[in-house]
Amino acid sequence: MDIQIYYNVKSKISLSQAVNRQKMSKDQFINLILGCVHAFKEVDEYQLVNKGVLLDIDLIFVKPGSFEPSFIYLPIYAHDEGITKLKEFIT
Repeated sequence: MDIQIYYNVKSKISLSQAVNRQKMSKDQFINLILGCVHAFKEVDEYQLVNKGVLLDIDLIFVKPGSFEPSFIYLPIYAHDEGITKLKEFIT
């Protein structure tokens, strides 16, 4: 199965590029974590499966400087994983 995703990432770079260019500051890390929490809350509000939020550093796009994240959601999963994925991502 081939999945193609298109969305607007103007003025954003992948998280992997951002951390390769510079060391992440405490404020940038907090912005990233707050963005993750916000994304998981939104998924829950829409009663979607949280496993669909992709936490791959090549597929998370951030604003340079602030590290405010944008995530991809794939609605192809049938069950939640709780906060396991978020814990793994943070570590």
